[in-house]
Amino acid sequence: MQNKTLIIVIAALLISNLVLLGAYFWGREKKTPQNNRNDRSPVEYMTREIGFDSTQKQQFRELWETVSNNNRGLYDSIRQNREALYANLKLEPQPESLIDSLAGKIAGFEKQISMNNYRHFRKVRAICSSEQQVKLDTVINRLAKKTRRR
Repeated sequence: MQNKTLIIVIAALLISNLVLLGAYFWGREKKTPQNNRNDRSPVEYMTREIGFDSTQKQQFRELWETVSNNNRGLYDSIRQNREALYANLKLEPQPESLIDSLAGKIAGFEKQISMNNYRHFRKVRAICSSEQQVKLDTVINRLAKKTRRR
């Protein structure tokens, strides 16, 4: 009698686990949006948020590619200088002048990126209508707040 009860309990637990596992994966597939890279691109995001027409979308794509190419090398330089900076952690005595120089270079590269992005958004603003400029300002403020939290 005890073996029969034990088998029924184990079977019920096994079935409930399979049902929960199936529900988890079935729900996960339904909730996951298509991971199409174009859907997540900045061009598609800005087109959706601001309401660019096809001409504006193409102009924004060109502006985006330009600023991305300009910033790519700067991000690489920041990464290389940060690696060099933190490589000095294990040195004794600490080379203060080198550390200060590397930190200054990093700050200079970050300033260049900020200026590139500022100029980029000025150009984007120029292709927008007055209604779209209001939407752009909202998106930029949201992005700026998001960046500050990191």
